[in-house]
Amino acid sequence: MSDMLETIQSHCNECGHKTNHRVVFCDTVEGSEGDIDDQEHVQWCTKWRLLKCLGCDDVSLEKRFWFSENCADGWDDPEYYPPRVARSKPRWFERLPDEYKGLLNEIYKALQADGRRLAMMGARAIIDTFIQKKVGDKGNFEKGMEALRTSGFISTKNEEIIKAAIDAGNASAHRAYNPPTDQIDAVMDIIENLIQHDILEEFSVGLKNTTPMRQINKNGILNGN
Repeated sequence: MSDMLETIQSHCNECGHKTNHRVVFCDTVEGSEGDIDDQEHVQWCTKWRLLKCLGCDDVSLEKRFWFSENCADGWDDPEYYPPRVARSKPRWFERLPDEYKGLLNEIYKALQADGRRLAMMGARAIIDTFIQKKVGDKGNFEKGMEALRTSGFISTKNEEIIKAAIDAGNASAHRAYNPPTDQIDAVMDIIENLIQHDILEEFSVGLKNTTPMRQINKNGILNGN
């Protein structure tokens, strides 16, 4: 247990980035097979470390596995419990309508478990929900997108970008396509920007209602800018 009280750098889900962590507990389980002088002799080791963030006190568990037949130093990439957050929720998440919250929560959980196909399918569902919410059922996706554009909810350029996201979602659902991380990030940027429209729309209405009106004085001159 030589790692005890060691300080290491590790990602913290609560802080949202790498922070200093204290190793508050560690344990190692070892095993082997075959005679030690035999060429077929193999060894393995599982190492557990309980980590405590020195910034927020959040606690997580790290698991590492070593096998003598592996290449390089034999250590696999570490696993963490709970899994490291692949993408943080936007700060405006709690202000979203309920129909978006449930879907987004499932998408973020899928990303934590490296379920990129599931996340991409969820992104497709978010876009379908946005279409239904804004322009109703238009019969198919193409007509829905056209209605969004003609109603002013998206631009022609945004329509092209969203269609690219939908194509990726369809490929994941129907052709077992497993998108790379950078593509997932791009699609998540697209859908988060899309549904943030609801938040900005609500904010703009509130801003308009609370902004003082310009007044005309008795000389017919506007007061204020």
